[in-house]
Amino acid sequence: MVLHVRYRYVDATPELDALVTHRVQLALSRFTDAIRTTHVTLTDINGPRGGIDKTCRIRITGPQLGSIIIEDAAADLGRRLAELA
Repeated sequence: MVLHVRYRYVDATPELDALVTHRVQLALSRFTDAIRTTHVTLTDINGPRGGIDKTCRIRITGPQLGSIIIEDAAADLGRRLAELA
């Protein structure tokens, strides 16, 4: 499984990058044979104005899976990812 992480208007810290990588690998570890690529995009829609506007979009592709898209929104990406850990 190849993992691509992209940040749009989000500060890409090493801690956040490690947390995203860890969470994706943990969640998808039993499906690695079926998954070809995983694209994670973290976006802050409103910038510094705040609110529940940070989104995490995950697109998983594989030869037998096609394309699966999962999306979630929160006020704080780091806290939301830590809650899922």
